Amino acid sequence: MSSLLILIIAVACMLLLFKVTPPSYKPPKNNSIESKTANKEEKQKILVKDEEEDREDEEELVAVITAAVAETLGTSSSHVFIRTIKRVAPAASPWTTVGRQEQMKAI
Repeated sequence: MSSLLILIIAVACMLLLFKVTPPSYKPPKNNSIESKTANKEEKQKILVKDEEEDREDEEELVAVITAAVAETLGTSSSHVFIRTIKRVAPAASPWTTVGRQEQMKAI
């Protein structure tokens, strides 16, 4: 019991010697309105790029689905028209899906 008390006192002394404190907050030096508007413009540019990439991904997805349906039907892709694609949330949680995959690998 006394050794535990000595250990706690030793740790307390170490903390006081090292002065373990969280770093203080230092606000950024450049608080001008121009820098804030520039940051907003950069964020908007990034969002526009992301939207363009999403459109490209959707076009590729439509092309792949069209090709798969055409192959299944035995026709050319010019005869198959995909009108809408609705994304559906998975019925099972990701944990359930991973568990099933692991069980299938074990077989």
